[in-house]
Amino acid sequence: MSAIIENAKLMNVNISELIPSPYNNYDISNIEDLKASIRIGGLGTPLTVIKNNDKYEILSGERRYTALKELLEETKDKEYETVPVYCIEAKL
Repeated sequence: MSAIIENAKLMNVNISELIPSPYNNYDISNIEDLKASIRIGGLGTPLTVIKNNDKYEILSGERRYTALKELLEETKDKEYETVPVYCIEAKL
């Protein structure tokens, strides 16, 4: 089964509205290097998400999400609370 992407909207969401995908089987590693990179130059690439009830499920960017979440916990810097995402609409 495949999905057809109908629309992608660039938007900012609160990090608390993001949820990891249960289908992500990738290893979340080298977070310290990624956190250092985000501290210096910002996120760079928005996450890709899909609306899932009242949350946004991460389709691409779970490692970046993990790094941002850790940065927020460590620094309490409000800069990391808002995350740029591409929210896609898809039909199966």
